[in-house]
Amino acid sequence: LQVVLDRVFRPTFARIEAELLIKDLERIEAAVHREAEQLGVTAEDYASWEDMRTLVAQDSGAELPRALNRNILKTLGLDAIFVFDAVGHVKQSLRDPSTTSDSTREFTPTGFADQFPVIASVRTQSAGDSASSARRGLVRFANGRLVFAAAAPSLPPGGNGRALGTVVMLRELDAAMAKRLGDQVRLPLQFTAADPSGPANAAKDAQTHVENGHVEAVAWLRDPFGKPIARYSVERTASILGKGEDTLTVGAIGSLFMLSLVLAVLLLLLQISVVR
Repeated sequence: LQVVLDRVFRPTFARIEAELLIKDLERIEAAVHREAEQLGVTAEDYASWEDMRTLVAQDSGAELPRALNRNILKTLGLDAIFVFDAVGHVKQSLRDPSTTSDSTREFTPTGFADQFPVIASVRTQSAGDSASSARRGLVRFANGRLVFAAAAPSLPPGGNGRALGTVVMLRELDAAMAKRLGDQVRLPLQFTAADPSGPANAAKDAQTHVENGHVEAVAWLRDPFGKPIARYSVERTASILGKGEDTLTVGAIGSLFMLSLVLAVLLLLLQISVVR
């Protein structure tokens, strides 16, 4: 009986626990992807804005659109907006002073273009190229800061010809952002910027560990180019395994009781039918 419990039932409960944990990791990964997609849609909307086209097409001394001010950062929940013209010159740079610093080179238009030239180079693509659509994803700056970034080209009216410029939107994945994502998936989240020292498994390939009544798994997030840049984990009490083992314990005790009862009856029958 003990061999059956150890070889069949306990591994089944552990497998169910692991599968549920993998699904939690996949929900977190999907929430991060959804956040990047939504930021990309917002960047595309503003890049197609007529006032934005006017801004990137005019000289540097042109008057800024009235709606393009720091209040837009709070409205959209952004940390920065960078606007480049067709040759990569900065037309406008808005940064939230409460979350960014002038001394932080990475959080500047030049710093962003230097570290992520492929994302910024969307401005050089033609409208007929698939690369001319918004590029978005989670990126990691040199100082370890994790940021959702989306870059969308501002195309001429009708969408024909090369881009007039690029609109870049940044939203930092800080503690408040992690809490908001955690509320969406109903899990406590913490993301750590790091480089993998071993396998950097995505959520669906994560390795689960069940030990001492706890189950844990670690997965990695990747930037738009497939490079692992941050890890996250889920750890919780192995409740299904615990309840399953309690049930197995009750079943084992009940089975032993029934076996003892059957043996007692057999001994009684043996006594009556043979010995007497």
